[in-house]
Amino acid sequence: MAKITIDEKDYYTEDFNEEQNKIYTEVAYVKDQADRYRYLTSILDGRMNQLAAMIVAAADKEEEVSEAEET
Repeated sequence: MAKITIDEKDYYTEDFNEEQNKIYTEVAYVKDQADRYRYLTSILDGRMNQLAAMIVAAADKEEEVSEAEET
């Protein structure tokens, strides 16, 4: 089983009692969920930046068309 460190003290999961095993299982689940949300946030931030760049590009195109029509 795994070794975990809490407050600079090592604990071995093979020595856990039933209550500690339940808590450890929940800790692992919560960590997995937090990792998943960090990943999702990263993906969504990237998409948001991409969409913002598309807005700028569309505005630049409109500006070029307007300037061309004026001349």
